[in-house]
Amino acid sequence: MKKKEILRGYNFSDAKLVTIGKEKIAFMRRDKTEFENLGLLPMILMLSRLALMLFLILTPILN
Repeated sequence: MKKKEILRGYNFSDAKLVTIGKEKIAFMRRDKTEFENLGLLPMILMLSRLALMLFLILTPILN
């Protein structure tokens, strides 16, 4: 049985996507005071980490 080809909406590897996600989280931590002034930091960091973890967990399953 032939393996299904996965179509993606981006043109780079999964590893690159994870690296970009980790960089974005690092930038949010760096700019913590600005996000706290808006009352967004805890929610944004939590959702970003969750999305990245889900991607890491589901990618091998979907491939």
